[in-house]
Amino acid sequence: MKRTIALVAFAGSCALAKAAGGTHWQFEHLYSFNPATDGATPLAGLVEAGGVFWGTTSAGGPGRGARGNVFKFVPGTSPVVMHTFRGGDGATPQGELLAVGRNLYGTVENGMLNNYGGIYRMST
Repeated sequence: MKRTIALVAFAGSCALAKAAGGTHWQFEHLYSFNPATDGATPLAGLVEAGGVFWGTTSAGGPGRGARGNVFKFVPGTSPVVMHTFRGGDGATPQGELLAVGRNLYGTVENGMLNNYGGIYRMST
């Protein structure tokens, strides 16, 4: 029986997994983002919270004026957009999310009150 440890880290839209007890890396493509539906340019890694992976895209997303997303992802499925940034609530998320209890914390490079970015919290 082959077991893998998921060390999921996006490099574009891909992930890596290392065979448990093995010395080689296996590459497995999990998903490719679509800028019009679920965003583009995931610059930060994924965090695990509540049994699923959470991440951000720094651009695109559903609807007019989309400027990045927060998404949840379960391997074997497509990401689900949980929030789309549109400027007033932030734009261009680039840093890692931090999971604390049932909340995710993150930062945006642009948007919010003075268009200089800010910090946000989202419940899972």
